[in-house]
Amino acid sequence: MLGLLQCICFLLLAGQISAQGTCTQIFKKTIPWKVERSLASEPGQFLKVNAKWPADAVKVKRCTELTINVENLSGEDLTLHFHGILQNLFQTIQDGAQSLSQGAIPKTTNKDTKNAFTDNKFTYTFLADKEGTYWIHSHSPGQYPKGVRAPLIVTRDEDAGDLGYDAGLDKTLTLSDWWLNFTAAEERSLATGGTWDGPVAALDGTCGDPSNPNGFGLEYPADKVLFNDVGGHNAALGAAAKTVEIDCSQRIRLQFVNLSSHSRFYVFFADKRTFKVVEMDGISYQPRETDIFEVASGQRVSIVASGKNLSGTCASTYIVAASDPKVAHGTKRCPMNASRGDLGVQFTHGYLNVKGQTTAAITDVITPGNSILDGMLKVWAVPELKPPEKYRNFQTYPSGSWEPQSVDTLRNRMKLASSSYRILYYTNNDHRWRTGFGAEQDSSREQQAVLGLEGMEDLLMKPLVPEDRWLVPGPVNMHYITLGIVGSSNAVLPAKGGFAAMSENFRTFPNQNSKLMPFIKPDNQGSEVSRGTVPALPSLFSALQGGLTDTELLNATRYDGDKVNKGHTIMLPDASAPHWFILRSAISDHPMHLHGHHFQILAKLPERWYDASATDLLKEVTSPHEANRAFPIDLQNPPKRDTLLVEKGITYVIAIKPDNPGVWAFHCHNDIHARSGMFSQVVERPADLRKALGSWKAEAPADATKTDLAFVWNIGSGAGVYGNENLVGSMEKRFRSALVSYGWSSGRITWRAIAPSVKFRARK
Repeated sequence: MLGLLQCICFLLLAGQISAQGTCTQIFKKTIPWKVERSLASEPGQFLKVNAKWPADAVKVKRCTELTINVENLSGEDLTLHFHGILQNLFQTIQDGAQSLSQGAIPKTTNKDTKNAFTDNKFTYTFLADKEGTYWIHSHSPGQYPKGVRAPLIVTRDEDAGDLGYDAGLDKTLTLSDWWLNFTAAEERSLATGGTWDGPVAALDGTCGDPSNPNGFGLEYPADKVLFNDVGGHNAALGAAAKTVEIDCSQRIRLQFVNLSSHSRFYVFFADKRTFKVVEMDGISYQPRETDIFEVASGQRVSIVASGKNLSGTCASTYIVAASDPKVAHGTKRCPMNASRGDLGVQFTHGYLNVKGQTTAAITDVITPGNSILDGMLKVWAVPELKPPEKYRNFQTYPSGSWEPQSVDTLRNRMKLASSSYRILYYTNNDHRWRTGFGAEQDSSREQQAVLGLEGMEDLLMKPLVPEDRWLVPGPVNMHYITLGIVGSSNAVLPAKGGFAAMSENFRTFPNQNSKLMPFIKPDNQGSEVSRGTVPALPSLFSALQGGLTDTELLNATRYDGDKVNKGHTIMLPDASAPHWFILRSAISDHPMHLHGHHFQILAKLPERWYDASATDLLKEVTSPHEANRAFPIDLQNPPKRDTLLVEKGITYVIAIKPDNPGVWAFHCHNDIHARSGMFSQVVERPADLRKALGSWKAEAPADATKTDLAFVWNIGSGAGVYGNENLVGSMEKRFRSALVSYGWSSGRITWRAIAPSVKFRARK
């Protein structure tokens, strides 16, 4: 048997491969994952997992080998991704990104008994070797908001002591947006000739003015937002499902997972008691006290809370999650429904009940003037309390519009100290967010926020396990990535509806030097959605193709679906040095998720730094000066995440260490943005990947009357290493599944494997 310690040594010797941790004992857990449509008798249209909505959370010990047997009866193509789990070199084929690491699990149910293959059945097996808060969700377009998602919690016995809560006292809480029929809402968002929330939404009174259908927003507003899925498709879930109960003296860990299609939330206790943030996206942090945190779609945040309020008295309270209206409603504010008027914000809540104390009470009906809304605005402005780090003023001023006001006027309105805060404001004339003090403020802004040094800000968090910043040797390792909205001509649209896209080396706005083209799978889009292209086979298989030199594998156009309008593929060729991604949004806010890695967050700078010279930007990030002074980052221990909210008007610099060869998705976790094209891929060290996993070649079928396609597989040097001991069978099933999803029949595909000259090592 190849022990895991020996395996880790092999990984490290194989060439700077990251190891999550050492496992002296491996546990095993197998679960079914049967996905099927809701019944006609059930309200709404959604997808169930194992006959349930919502799907059960999955909780395992660290060092558990988790096997998930998928059966796809949804009537749609399907894949599963394990968000935040860093599938290492020998598990990259388990990552689940459709068209990248695998083809879709087909919706057809054909059986190929000769090759033990059934179209709609698929198995994922991986080692959960890093404790933290993760989640499982479909990685096929437009699917997880229908119900194909669940929290994935990986525990470790030492967590309670390290993070400061009582052993055994932890609870997972989900936040999400919800539609009675998400498919209809998404198709409406993606329809009407390339405008989101355009004429259809305007005419039915959902958003805006029918005479000006463009620019009203990007996503169709949710029917409502949910706390632990209460109030959704499962009527049996009631208040108990969103209630946390503790003794007054106890400290509980609350693990929040944002399962939303696109909504982000500000989360706080109604009595404004403080708590400690201890984990974000699977990274444990030195505890930081605050009274509010932000969690975007795809992100996870763990806090430690107690049963005592600010005065130290034992008291129950409720947990409020307020959605940010600007995420889903673009450059105009959309009423959620007639009863709520132009409120532009949705609330959901749970309960923190302290035994022996009066149970907290709250109404689900939120209207303008409601005490919850007033109370939230009131406590956010009380000078005796620390205000949150970020305040988004989602209430209109008395005139009903955003009035020109100086920075000092705004500070006085909010009772904030002028020495600690700077303004982030959005301008209507060029549709950018800008940051600065009063001299830079202008009357064209539409919305503004205050950035300060209090509260929960990513850059203020310090990982429990310190690691120095990852620096780049120079411009060659700096990748400039623009996030934008494009029209049918692929030109950036700063103020109008269109389709989401992202591209490397698309720097100057609006004078782009190349077209920004969506990266989307053609057969998964609505009838009026722009049809980009993807590779004929999943990108992982392009990286593993035999008969090519290592240099040829580094040609990004091999992986780009569109050979002319390039920019979807970012190459990390070797392990010699880290890489920086410099991110800028031309319009809207985007929760950007990178598979296969935790990245370091090195800087948040005013937008102008996006177009700075590489030398100046490198100097600014490594030795922050005026532009970065609002964020006093610890350069010797920067924070890490796998999902970062990229907001308008800010240049973000993140660092990636190329220690995990694979083909990794990098995309917006706003499901509608990702579906319509804000999607790219990182191809990391393909030569090392192919050496370890093996290579394939097509060959002439022995009998063309019985076989359409034939392949030979040269087994790689990593065969038999833990997580890859069934490499040949796994690769064959993934090849067959991919080809079937593209229209071939498994029964007419042949596959044979050739062992390497070294002895094949199998794990017993």
